[in-house]
Amino acid sequence: GNAILTLADNGNGFDPDSIGHDNEFGLFSIRERMTYLGGKLIVKSSPGSGTTVQIHCPVKQEPTP
Repeated sequence: GNAILTLADNGNGFDPDSIGHDNEFGLFSIRERMTYLGGKLIVKSSPGSGTTVQIHCPVKQEPTP
C-alpha cells in the first residue's frame, strides 16, 4: 500500500516546472527520494493561486502472525 500526505496552502504559488531550479531545491530533493523509494511527488501550483503537494510513499506491510 501507499501512505499519502497532502499539504495545501493559499499562498503566492509558483511554476511547478521550476522545481530543481534555485529556490525549489527542497521539493526537488523530496521528488528524487520518492522516486528512489518507488513513490512520487505531485505538485499543483501556479503563480498567485497557492500550492498543493502530495507525497505518495510505499509502505511495506509486515505479515500478521
